[in-house]
Amino acid sequence: MKKKRIVLYKVRLEEDKQLRNHWTGVNVEEAKQIADIVEPVFRGLDREQIVVLYFDTKMKPIGMEIVAIGGTKACIVETSNIFKGAIAANATAIAMVHNHPSGSISPSKQDFYMTNQMAMAGELLGIPLVDHLILGREDFYSFKKAHPGVRLSEVEQIPRKSCED
Repeated sequence: MKKKRIVLYKVRLEEDKQLRNHWTGVNVEEAKQIADIVEPVFRGLDREQIVVLYFDTKMKPIGMEIVAIGGTKACIVETSNIFKGAIAANATAIAMVHNHPSGSISPSKQDFYMTNQMAMAGELLGIPLVDHLILGREDFYSFKKAHPGVRLSEVEQIPRKSCED
């Protein structure tokens, strides 16, 4: 009988020294801080991209990852890809951020659906989604700020307000 081989996979995190910034050690308490941390990753993009920011138990950023790159109107990502790096980094919470190349910060039905799904998955994994931001050219939309007191897994599909600062 022929022996079957088992493949050994190795997963490792690698630091991108170009993305290191001055946010290390800062407790993140509001959506504006999340937007400021990830904004350099989105500069000049002509297509949608999804980034996940990882936090430790004190809400200090410990890493971020570009999890998906899409087209000019949409970006699709699997739930497993949102949480894979967070698990490897021992993150205790995440924030998800994506951009709208059009500059509009109005969330689509798909944005609400993605927020609901990722928040539910985070609840199951014990790695909560603390916010989902949509970056425009000059401002951003925060699901948490637009829906105060509502769990992200239960946000309505009707945008309430902008998060312009």
